[in-house]
Amino acid sequence: MSFRVSCRCSGKMAKRFTAQELGRAIGVALAKEMGWKAELRNPTLEVFIHLSDIHCVVGIPIVRLPLASRDYIKTVGLRSTVAWAMAYLADIKVGINVLIIFVIEYGIFAY
Repeated sequence: MSFRVSCRCSGKMAKRFTAQELGRAIGVALAKEMGWKAELRNPTLEVFIHLSDIHCVVGIPIVRLPLASRDYIKTVGLRSTVAWAMAYLADIKVGINVLIIFVIEYGIFAY
């Protein structure tokens, strides 16, 4: 199996390691332990790693098709950042139970 490691470092970790150094170290370890071959141009598997001061997230894609190209996504929904801004601007106070429903053409967002 061929693989590629893509890394991102943030916070204090970004000052200690570059993404390339981290990717190289993890790639060497994976090749040694798993017997996989590193291939940067067209790998069978891509491993994504984000290292920060408080967490390390490792992601392995299940399918190669981009989310926007998938058939089951028929319409564009409400972006999470826009939904958060709408809820924030509603100025909901702690202790008040409110159900806000935004209907935008084909999507519904409830907060």
